[in-house]
Amino acid sequence: MRVVAYITQLPVAAKWGNISYIHCLLLFPLSGADLSDADLRSADFSLANVTKANLSNANLEGALATGNTSFRGSNITGADFTDVPLRDDQREYLCKVADGVNPTTGNATRDTLLCN
Repeated sequence: MRVVAYITQLPVAAKWGNISYIHCLLLFPLSGADLSDADLRSADFSLANVTKANLSNANLEGALATGNTSFRGSNITGADFTDVPLRDDQREYLCKVADGVNPTTGNATRDTLLCN
């Protein structure tokens, strides 16, 4: 079952935790949000501002992050970006800061971003 969440507000200090199999239509800024350890598989970040967010150890497998999505200044240590389509400029930036291994999937962040 797939749940669609239409969210209009998120406090910057909010912690999402396990959002298992949720498909989010994120039409608001997530700048500075704590998404650490979150299960964000298949989430739609197409129109989201994810700058300076804490995505450490988050599982973003299959998430959609094209369009205007920006991860600038975000903590992505241990995040899993397997099968996440990214603009070239975002992939290049993320590869510069990528580090760690996702504790749930066992995948290295750099590998999931297809860094050289």
